[in-house]
Amino acid sequence: MVPTDGSKPGSKPPGQSANASSEAGAAFASWYTKWLIYGYVARSSKPLRLYADECPQCDVAADQIDDAVASDIHFEGSLTKTLIVQTSNLRSTRMDVAVKWQSAGFTLVKPDGQTSRQFDGGSGVYIITLVRAKGQGWRVHQIAIVS
Repeated sequence: MVPTDGSKPGSKPPGQSANASSEAGAAFASWYTKWLIYGYVARSSKPLRLYADECPQCDVAADQIDDAVASDIHFEGSLTKTLIVQTSNLRSTRMDVAVKWQSAGFTLVKPDGQTSRQFDGGSGVYIITLVRAKGQGWRVHQIAIVS
């Protein structure tokens, strides 16, 4: 089933030049947040792993997507909408981005039609800590759930 709303993130993230700005970092954090759910639709955790930097929360999210793909679980429902709330430059190579997300809800469905996981909709805020890898763009270092 095609997702009903939200926006599909592109396959390549913004903010990946060696001198990426804070604005590009914020756009990258929004892109990454969308992939936390879109990975189930795309049936791939590759972007979550590729653009993470020693991020345990990213590994957990990617593992959950890989497990769903291996179990032939599919996605039904709404993608994630995002809004950048605030950015804080901690250093030229590190920043925190507060990303508000919203979803009308989704269900992960097993091959036999049974529900594997369901989210009835809502919103929350993630604080995403980004680091700029040497000679590369931004990478996610940590995801903290605020609400």
